[in-house]
This record gives sequence, C-alpha cells and structure tokens, in this order.
Amino acid sequence: MHAFGTVENGITDFWGLDQGANIRFILEYGISDRFSVFAARSSMDKVYDMGFRYLYLQQMTGSGYPVSAGLVVTAGWMTEDYTFLNQTYPFSDRNQLSLALPVSRKFDDRFSLLLVPTAAAFSRTNPLLRIEDPLDTDEIFAGLGMGSRYKFTSRSSVTVQYVPSYRFENETVNQNFAIGLDMETGGHVFQIFFSNARALNDAYLLAGPNGNIQDFKIRFGFNINRSFQIR
Repeated sequence: MHAFGTVENGITDFWGLDQGANIRFILEYGISDRFSVFAARSSMDKVYDMGFRYLYLQQMTGSGYPVSAGLVVTAGWMTEDYTFLNQTYPFSDRNQLSLALPVSRKFDDRFSLLLVPTAAAFSRTNPLLRIEDPLDTDEIFAGLGMGSRYKFTSRSSVTVQYVPSYRFENETVNQNFAIGLDMETGGHVFQIFFSNARALNDAYLLAGPNGNIQDFKIRFGFNINRSFQIR
C-alpha cells in the first residue's frame, strides 16, 4: 500500500510524488475460509501491527443471511525514534489497538455497500505521533466507516470511502474521504486512489490528520493485492 504527498503544489513536487510515500506491507494467511491472521508494517511512525480477521456471517441467497459480517482486531506498536527531538517514549506509550466490525451487502453482481463501526485506543497521543489531538488528551477514537463499490466491467470497479471519526474529549469530527479505481489483472488487484488521509492502518485512519479537500490537501496512492495458494 502506498500514499504519497498532497497534490496542492502541482508539478513543483510532481503532485506529491516527490514528498515520499507512507508505505505499508501486509501479509495475511487464511487458516480457514472464515478466519485469517495478518502482520504488517507501515513506514509512517514505523508502526508494526498484527491481528486477525473472522467472518461470522456469510451473505447467502434465499433464506440465508442478507449480509456478511466480520470482526477485525489489530494491535500495533510505534517504533519511531524521536531522540533527535529530545523526546523519549517508553514502550508503554507506543501501543495502539483497533476493533472493526465490517458489515457488507452485495446487492447484485455490480453494486455493494459496506458499513464499518470502528474504535481505536492509544496508550498516549501527541502531535509528534501524527495523531490529530490538539489538546493531547484523547486516547479513544471511534467512527463509522462507509464504503461502496460499483463494477462497471467484469474486471474494473469504482470504490468510494467515507470515515467520520469522533474524538471524545474535544468533541470534534475528523472527516476522511477517498475514491479509487480497482483493476483485476490475472492474480493481482491493482488499486489507484485519491484520499485526504496519509494513514493506511485502521487506528491511524481514525486518529490521524486529514487534509482539507477544498485546499487540494489530497493525496494520490496505489495498492497492489496478490493472492497465493499454498499446497
């Protein structure tokens, strides 16, 4: 996963590509059709995280369930070194935990909707940790993510994401928005997108800063997904 800099300066920094990217690698292993585990690393704040995904409802036609529903739990650790700023953060100040409950429905072969109630907790927040918490008091964040996909060909689709995030102490809402294009090419799914967030992991997506779209504080990014069979 890649998210580059903001496009506001245009060709001066090549629409954000010269600013460098937040890069996230994630490896997920399916233990069964419904349960998988994963481990990941994000370059922003050098966050390592791991977790699991469990699908407890599977949408079925006829008299089956009308939606699919799952549980995603992720625990992470920030490993960035801030000693050059005369700041020290012990291990107990670097932890984060997120919980997501995605609920989706596929209406037909082309159109799908997704709702994702999500919560994240941090052992400590601070502007240096890329957390949008000006009062340095919030440790718990919550939001209701919404997404949609429309397939306009058998291998291409448009996706939209909207995640309003709520801070409990200072009572402000952080708005995240993204729009993307998915293209299936053989065993890969290649995604390109524009977003007002630099974050790529769930906890930072809720708590990290988002740019003002009207000021062109948006970013170009792309993801590459690949599935492998292990025999």
